[in-house]
This record gives sequence, C-alpha cells and structure tokens, in this order.
Amino acid sequence: MVNMRISEEELERLHERFPYPRFSKAEYERRYKNIRKMMGEQGLDCLLIIGGSAAYGRLWFNIRYVTNMIGKAEMANYCFFPKDGDPCLIARAGHSLSGGMLARTVVRDVIVGSPNLLAAIVNTITERGYANGRIGIVEYDPFTSIPKNHWDFLVSNLPKAEFVFVTKEFLALRLIKSNEEIQALERSAELGDAGIQALAERLKPGMTEGEAFGIVHEAVLRKGGEM
Repeated sequence: MVNMRISEEELERLHERFPYPRFSKAEYERRYKNIRKMMGEQGLDCLLIIGGSAAYGRLWFNIRYVTNMIGKAEMANYCFFPKDGDPCLIARAGHSLSGGMLARTVVRDVIVGSPNLLAAIVNTITERGYANGRIGIVEYDPFTSIPKNHWDFLVSNLPKAEFVFVTKEFLALRLIKSNEEIQALERSAELGDAGIQALAERLKPGMTEGEAFGIVHEAVLRKGGEM
C-alpha cells in the first residue's frame, strides 16, 4: 500500500495542464456537509463509496460526486469518507493514476492498493480507528452491489465492524441540486442540443462514426464547450 498526497501546487499544475470543468470548492463543501449530516443520522463512522467502469462508465457517478474522479478501465475503486477529516481515494495502480485522470480530482489523498485494493481498504479503516465501527457502504446503485468477494473480504477482515448499506440515502442527497449544479445541467443540455442540431443539419448516409463525432465536436467547440 502506498499513500500519496497531492500538494496544492501539483493539483493546480494538473488542473492547468488538463483544464476539465469542475465545481467550486464551496460546492464540495456543501456536498460533504450534507453527507456528514446523513452519516450522523445513520450513526455511521465512515463510508465506503464504490465506483467503476462498467455500464460504459456510468457506475462512477457516486464516487465522482465526492471526488470528481473517474477512471478509464478499472472495475472498482473506492472513496473512503470518514465522519471527521478528509476523504481519500483508494485505487489500484492503473489508468486512474495517470495525470489526465488525477487532474479531475478534488481529493488530495490517494492510496494505491497495489497489488491488493481490498487490503488497502481494511488497512485504511483500521489505521483510522474504525475497525470496530459502523461502516456505511454506498453501492453502484440500489440494484448493483459491491462484488461478493469484496464483501466476503471486508467481513472476514473486519469482524467487529458493522456494515450498513446506505445507497438510497446517499442517492437522495444527490437529488438535492444546488444552483451551481443546475447551471451545469443547463449548460450540458445546451451543448448537447448544439451537437444534435449539427448532426441533423450535416449528417449524410455513408459517414463514419468518426466523421459524425467530428461534427458534434466542432459544434460543441463553437458553443464554447469541450468534449
């Protein structure tokens, strides 16, 4: 297990090199406050939030809500979110640790669980003093849980911990949109409309997928967006 802490200077350099859109620090503070309120209501000491690249990458959304992190090919990374202190990303060595991926994150602490992601999770929970605590698990969605071998490993190696699934409670928090989030949704819809309109006007039989993508990309850039 390797602990990395990205300095503010390095994170800023990555943000400048890879200028992905991101929410403000105030927005993440709002999210963290709401999450910790839910944790208090549920009597939780920490959360384990899973994310992964299945379903064309759509299963990253819960971990991304907290970290802005999205991997490329990993089936499972986790965010460890304590009731006190900063959250951290627990990942396997791979695409998630490339500069372009790390540039998205708002979380500075990254634990590389190489070669064993699950052992890194257990070590982190133990080191933070939550091995006897009440641990909330946020699944991919209410119908897609964490892998069974992950569950078996966690239960076996943290026998005194109590595990509680709080996926629905977590998703309920995500439904409460701030003005900043609403503005981002409106902007995304505007860029999507521009791409669809361009396709309707310029798409012709026999065009390749790459040519169609080029039409959309050009339209989005014209609107001041990025893909």
